[in-house]
Amino acid sequence: MSEIGRDRRGAWRAALACMVTLAVAMGLGRFAFTPMLPIMLHEGKLELAAGGVLASLNYLGYFLGALSCAAIGIKASSMVRGGLAATAALLIGMGLLHSFTSWGVLRTAAGVMSAWVFVFASGWGLRRLSETNAPTLAGVIYTGPGIGIAMTGLLGGVLG
Repeated sequence: MSEIGRDRRGAWRAALACMVTLAVAMGLGRFAFTPMLPIMLHEGKLELAAGGVLASLNYLGYFLGALSCAAIGIKASSMVRGGLAATAALLIGMGLLHSFTSWGVLRTAAGVMSAWVFVFASGWGLRRLSETNAPTLAGVIYTGPGIGIAMTGLLGGVLG
């Protein structure tokens, strides 16, 4: 067996890197401002249905992002780095902009970024786990979104 097939530490590093990546892209990118929606909707006097529209726009972004992955010919590492940077920029934008239209655009774009990061990071991580003969660590990768959602909820509770 080659040395790469025995790299257990490398397998764990890959799984944990993907876990954190998905926590940021999906957990924070999707849910970071969800606790703020009822406050913004009340103060902005928007209808309660507006929160559902914003969530739907985020899901539309997921859909469009996932569909477009097949046509993107960029290295996984570049896509993941770019997607995480874009997610951070979109989160900052949501903190700075307060109109319903701007949030709709930002939530849709965040969905696209989340899908791109999810697909490319998952593909890289699963390939790396296969190369290191550690496919059973695949579940570690997919705990990331749940951890990100939990962190966002806790942070929202503390800040709220």
